[in-house]
Amino acid sequence: MEGDAAVNKTMATAEKTGFVLFLLLSTSMGNDTKEFAVQCSAGQTLTQPCKHTMSDCSMVTWIFNSPSTSVIELISHGKVKDTQGSGRLAVGPDCSLLINNLNTEDTGWYTCRLYHNSNKFTDISRVSLSVHKNSRTESISCVESPSNVTPA
Repeated sequence: MEGDAAVNKTMATAEKTGFVLFLLLSTSMGNDTKEFAVQCSAGQTLTQPCKHTMSDCSMVTWIFNSPSTSVIELISHGKVKDTQGSGRLAVGPDCSLLINNLNTEDTGWYTCRLYHNSNKFTDISRVSLSVHKNSRTESISCVESPSNVTPA
């Protein structure tokens, strides 16, 4: 009888430990958002991949925010929303965000969000975009690097 009690106690401890481990793994796995900093000159075109593996863009939403604006949904479930400047936006076949003719007002954070259902989502990538006035006429490509830096 004492052996059974010891086994039951050990199993209960293992179940609790397993549950705590599951919670820790779930919490850490949900925080895998890739962050990038991109610097461009005004007038350039930015193509920013979402960096997810699904081919169905109907689950992808791109949002924008900056210190001077509230959150704006630019792309909703794979479709360009009718917002100010939306004529310069497009969605690539890989769900990437394309912004033509960049200007300094485009400086801010762009987040690619993958929806699992109507209320649950995962932020896949977050881009800090800095657009600088171009004082030179030569063409310079946008420069991207992994970063935790906030927009300038």
